[in-house]
Amino acid sequence: MRFFRGGKRVSILWEYHSEAVIWRIYPTGSLWILGEERDIGKKKVKFSCLDRLTGKVSWSKPLLDEWWVGVEAVTEGSIVIHGFATPDMPIHKGIALVNLPTGTVRWDRSDLSFETLGENSIVGSLGSYGKKRYTSMDLEDGRVLQEWNDEDSPVSHEASSGPPPSVTFPVTTQDSDPMVPADVHSILKGQRGSIPVSWIRTGSFLVVSFQGPGSESRVAQVLSVRRNEDGAEVFSDSIATDMFVPDSFLVQDEMLYYVRAGKDLVAVNLESMTMKDKT
Repeated sequence: MRFFRGGKRVSILWEYHSEAVIWRIYPTGSLWILGEERDIGKKKVKFSCLDRLTGKVSWSKPLLDEWWVGVEAVTEGSIVIHGFATPDMPIHKGIALVNLPTGTVRWDRSDLSFETLGENSIVGSLGSYGKKRYTSMDLEDGRVLQEWNDEDSPVSHEASSGPPPSVTFPVTTQDSDPMVPADVHSILKGQRGSIPVSWIRTGSFLVVSFQGPGSESRVAQVLSVRRNEDGAEVFSDSIATDMFVPDSFLVQDEMLYYVRAGKDLVAVNLESMTMKDKT
């Protein structure tokens, strides 16, 4: 669908609206993108799994607990969920493996705390520092592969997996930081004082988010997409008012995903912003 936003012709594939705050978005390296939606007043949380190319919702529901639950890691086909030792202590406890496309729990170990994730296995622990007992489990079915104590030498465990290679998260700092690129500085000219700024550089584009003047003398967080080739702006949106929200966007396979006003998840096709779109 092609239309104009902020005077710029763009291709927005889809927008997903949440009644609660989209606390965080999790890319998976596959077809899916996961949203964590929290209603702080009601102390309710649910997770929504969307097709990242169409925005179609596969499922949307709470997982394990109405509030005291969070995400440890996301793989191409699974979510690793944790609980808490007690509601008043921010200590993670419990490991549950949730099937990403369906939202069903494959297995649950409420006695263990998450340690690390590998390609095909997951390690949990029981006990306190220096006196822990570790358990390595098969990622798919939770069966125990190996157990050892702190003083033991376990069989080599695969390295913990990081973000999918197709996903890029923004760098966030103050505009006064010397690591800020020159072309990002040029966008910020005229801004007053030291302001936070986030950016991602893809093969063809620079995606920048920063605080700028909004309506009625208020401050707005702006998201701007510029071509690396000539610095021309091809897309812009106001995504927050009177605050700067870090980690509010990411890029995966030339697709830009960002959260607007805390409740809208937006997907933009960067590949559509080619030379033919110059105005």
